[in-house]
Amino acid sequence: MKKLVLICILIALLYPLKAQPIVYGSLSPSDLGLGVRIDNFSGDYGTYIAISEGHYKFAEDWYIKDHIKLSVGYVHYTKTNAFYSLGVSYHSYGEVKSPYDMPARALMPFSYEVGTGIYFDVLCVAIRIDPLKWDASLDFGIRF
Repeated sequence: MKKLVLICILIALLYPLKAQPIVYGSLSPSDLGLGVRIDNFSGDYGTYIAISEGHYKFAEDWYIKDHIKLSVGYVHYTKTNAFYSLGVSYHSYGEVKSPYDMPARALMPFSYEVGTGIYFDVLCVAIRIDPLKWDASLDFGIRF
């Protein structure tokens, strides 16, 4: 978890903040991952960067440790306080233990994600889904 905090601080320092950033806390239910997402937008479009870390635990002898996911993408904001996103993700895996042969796509390092969300005055809620890995991230944020 210390690595994740350091990486998040580094990303926040290197990621240029434009006029209206949104900072999210992220939850990934499939691997019980926690992370952060930062959106920057100007007008109707923007970009996002997100990082999370979690551990898959399917059974006592079936797990994937240290799953780190880094995502970057494009966000389109509509006039109705909704937004849509499309991005690419890089996955890093630690120790993998499984009594079965894992499908090749389960441990692919690259994938893509699509998402949607809504924002109110300062609160934002979003979901990002990775259709290749059947993975989702829930994002809860504050708009500055």
